[in-house]
Amino acid sequence: MLYIHLCNHCSRFHILNGHKTHCPICDSTLTEMKLDFLNYAQMSEAERESYKRKVQAGNS
Repeated sequence: MLYIHLCNHCSRFHILNGHKTHCPICDSTLTEMKLDFLNYAQMSEAERESYKRKVQAGNS
């Protein structure tokens, strides 16, 4: 299964198989999103950025 993860250090979404815990780019801790792949795939780039800012604001 594919899961959407956010690395707050890189500020990037990653689509990864399984429940990963570390960023494949910088090895920082990942946050798994409560967003399924199909919904993510249907989002525009602006919607993804808005979602990312909302999630990051909630983690502060």
